[in-house]
Amino acid sequence: MWYSINLVVAIGTTAAVGALVVVVVVVVVVVVVVVVVVVVVVVVVVVVVVVVVVVVVVVVVVVVVVVVVVVVVVVIVIVRASAAKLKTKQQ
Repeated sequence: MWYSINLVVAIGTTAAVGALVVVVVVVVVVVVVVVVVVVVVVVVVVVVVVVVVVVVVVVVVVVVVVVVVVVVVVVIVIVRASAAKLKTKQQ
């Protein structure tokens, strides 16, 4: 009789240990998945921030170049106009 009780205890203990192992494995898998998702989200955010910064820098450089070119063209036009007026006054 006590053999059957020991067998029941052994089966119950094995089932409990098995259930505990399954729970631990599930928790580990969930933690790994959460960590991977967080890492992927952080990488995506960093890439987006870097792309936005690069785009802003490129836009600022283009605007500065355009402004410089416009100023140079205006100065050249003013200097040529002044030189032409001077020539006509001298003649």
